[in-house]
Amino acid sequence: IHGHGSNSNAVESVGSWLEAIGLARYSTAITDEEGYDTMQFLRDADRPDIEELAAKVGMRRPHAKTLVKAWERLQRVE
Repeated sequence: IHGHGSNSNAVESVGSWLEAIGLARYSTAITDEEGYDTMQFLRDADRPDIEELAAKVGMRRPHAKTLVKAWERLQRVE
């Protein structure tokens, strides 16, 4: 879908990652307001950070779960 093959590590930007997981509506809040503007910054976060991020940007529970699951996949792609 993204023209990068099956390597999910190929997602360069937080915005495109959020788009890929269906949460693009939170892109500005996450990258600009909360400062999660690089994929490395996201990878370096821990689970409580990500859960807090979801709460701070006002995600509904299903969206927060999607974010945490996608973040967990990021952790496995080193």
